[in-house]
Amino acid sequence: MPIDIQIARETAQLARLQLDDLECKQLAADLEAVLEHMSILDHLDTDEVEPLTYIGSIVGAREQSEAMTLRPDQIEESLTPEVVLAGAPQTEEGYFVVPAAISTKG
Repeated sequence: MPIDIQIARETAQLARLQLDDLECKQLAADLEAVLEHMSILDHLDTDEVEPLTYIGSIVGAREQSEAMTLRPDQIEESLTPEVVLAGAPQTEEGYFVVPAAISTKG
């Protein structure tokens, strides 16, 4: 599916990005390149490839037994809500107050 500038504009809008025409044109080209790459990967023969179930089993492990060993759960002291909220610019009833990330207008 070719990515035209209109699809790039709609994608940018969904991502809440404000892009000018030149940036939308570049985004369209970048998205097109990603799709082309995925198309190449789609044609690879993976019949003999075992599914990857846990990325830790292959990253930095000398032996399978060393692979991403999870530490046992330990109860540790943590910060109180008061201490955490003390550094916030604005709080309300024990919660952080932040600007709306998604507008329901328009």
